Amino acid sequence: MKAPPILLAIDPGNNCGVAVFTMGVLAQCSLEHTPRSIVRADVVVAEVPQFAHSKRGDPQNIIKLAVTLGRYLALNAAKERELLVLPQQWKGNMGKQLTLECVRKVLTPAEAEVLGPNPIHDVSDAVGLGFWYLGRHNWR
Repeated sequence: MKAPPILLAIDPGNNCGVAVFTMGVLAQCSLEHTPRSIVRADVVVAEVPQFAHSKRGDPQNIIKLAVTLGRYLALNAAKERELLVLPQQWKGNMGKQLTLECVRKVLTPAEAEVLGPNPIHDVSDAVGLGFWYLGRHNWR
């Protein structure tokens, strides 16, 4: 697959992890505390919150995540394509630490500098989601 000129990957959380790829290369990533316009991307790929019946927790939290994701998507409409994926689709059952380890294995040295030494899991998930979309992953 040819990499889009600009790809925005979003991992929703209480704060959202976002990653911007330019021509398939990680250009920036951050943890966003308030929905805002990040970049006018050609493609936006985002993880859709999913309630796991087997886990304890408040289902209302999933609704909050979905609303937050909707706000990001409204502010960052894709020029060409928007793709919403479930966690199971792109990373299976990998936990946050294993996802980070897999992401680190495919980073170029320049991309490793962009990600930094101790990224918040929502940020490393956004980077991993972008790699998955681009076919630059070594998992699953």
